[in-house]
Amino acid sequence: TMPFDEPGTLTPEQYWNVIGYLLDANDLLPPDTVLGPETESIELKRG
Repeated sequence: TMPFDEPGTLTPEQYWNVIGYLLDANDLLPPDTVLGPETESIELKRG
């Protein structure tokens, strides 16, 4: 859980931002993809 010292304190938007950052940092998101509840099912890029 995140953050380590205060588990469960992130908002849903903050969780989406963290997931989006990790996917983008690993070049898995298609260009201009915005993550959120409405896009919880997307096709990831494959290398």
